[in-house]
Amino acid sequence: MRNAGLDILRFIAVFLVLGRHLQVCPSTQSRVWHDISTVWHRGGWVGVDLFFVLSGYLISGLLFKELIQYGTIKPGLFLIRRGFKIYPPFWVFIASTVLFFNLHSINLKKLFVELFFVQNYFWGYWQHTWSLAVEEHFYFGLVFLLFFLTTNSKREGVKSVPYLFFVIAVCCLLFRVLTFFFYAEFNYMKQLYATHLRIDSLMFGVFLSYLNHFHKNLSLFRWPTWCFIVTGVVLLSPAFIFSLETSSFIPVFGVVLFYLGGGCLVLAFSRIKKSGHPIIYVISSLGAASYSIYLWHAMIIEKGTERLFTVVGWGPYMICSIVGALVFGFFMHRIVEVPSLAIRDKVFPARRFQEKPTENDKRV
Repeated sequence: MRNAGLDILRFIAVFLVLGRHLQVCPSTQSRVWHDISTVWHRGGWVGVDLFFVLSGYLISGLLFKELIQYGTIKPGLFLIRRGFKIYPPFWVFIASTVLFFNLHSINLKKLFVELFFVQNYFWGYWQHTWSLAVEEHFYFGLVFLLFFLTTNSKREGVKSVPYLFFVIAVCCLLFRVLTFFFYAEFNYMKQLYATHLRIDSLMFGVFLSYLNHFHKNLSLFRWPTWCFIVTGVVLLSPAFIFSLETSSFIPVFGVVLFYLGGGCLVLAFSRIKKSGHPIIYVISSLGAASYSIYLWHAMIIEKGTERLFTVVGWGPYMICSIVGALVFGFFMHRIVEVPSLAIRDKVFPARRFQEKPTENDKRV
């Protein structure tokens, strides 16, 4: 059974990202919506940080469970199963980009950048796919790192995870500080997208997952849920107050607050195991489709609904953009992602656990 709370958090993350890519409502149309959309646009990018912490938490959780059960992990099986999750939906998305928008002038450089997942160092077709590159680098790095740590020492090697997180977090922070001094003018590619600047967010998710699997008795896990939520919201709030492009604090030190806040929300929402409420069911279903929604949302907004902004006004444009991205993303999830995962589970089944993996484990 899926963890409804984490799917809700996925939905919140992708909903924040949608706001980041929407046009801001002109003050001449509505002062209230202008203020709301401005704040949403300013801070919506932290939805990616939520995704990063979630990915680190869930992906490492699969590997930790395997390690606990067998004392070893299988890097090849893990990467093949991960590939069935990531590649088919992404390939369909890139193929659609080339066929529908670059049919007569295919840019091979951008195509290779996308297909080899280096779009966080070189510009590809789409700006938002940079985060997929960071996650892809993380998948390969994490599985081989854990395999190396546990090859001779079995489960003992995993005890170094907290120290590795600390080292990586410090290194990423130092890289961000150095980058700030080298590039005085803000640059997304140079100061925000690179793996060596953002991998600490994913590693924090790994750190939390490590504590959850090997140190469940920590007092941290006895905090009340509301305390985690309030702390998480407070830590994420600077993104909605200060502009990423003009603040020197946000792209350097702010991201530390954001992955700490994202971790608090992960710990809080992971406690919501299930809910029969129809609204929660719809939201969690959309959250389960968040990868496909994230993939397609920019195309829906930029190529589909953006012209509505000047024709019918911001309100209809906003509604059509959000509904269009959610519905089309969910549709692509059902026709591409779900069949791909079904083939994966049939041809490359996961190793069996004494404690049966949840649907969340199977779908990540």
